Amino acid sequence: MPHDGILAELKQGVDLPRLMALKARWGVSMAALLRRALSLGVVSEWHYRNLVIEMSALGYRTVEPVSVPREIPHHLARVVTRLERQHHLDLSQAAHLAGLGREEFHEIYLCASSSPGAIATPARL
Repeated sequence: MPHDGILAELKQGVDLPRLMALKARWGVSMAALLRRALSLGVVSEWHYRNLVIEMSALGYRTVEPVSVPREIPHHLARVVTRLERQHHLDLSQAAHLAGLGREEFHEIYLCASSSPGAIATPARL
């Protein structure tokens, strides 16, 4: 979160409803926003601690109330495919290098960002 952009928004007040609204806008966790508010001096240590305690009591430290849509990388499939070609890797080898199973690798790196020109398809699993 860039200093100038977030500072102006945090100065309008920091409470749970505001953190929920900022989470939806910035796409980051309420905890990250609260931590940023502390680091920018917008909230005191006392205010920070009280909000963390309140978030914990409401279960927001494990599951926050506002969901953020998952980002979809648009060019990642092309990059992974190019690396597979350059290094003569099959899907299993690429998955192993990433520390993932084939299906998981395909879902994370190829399916979500499939683009024209990417040769990775479910048939290669």
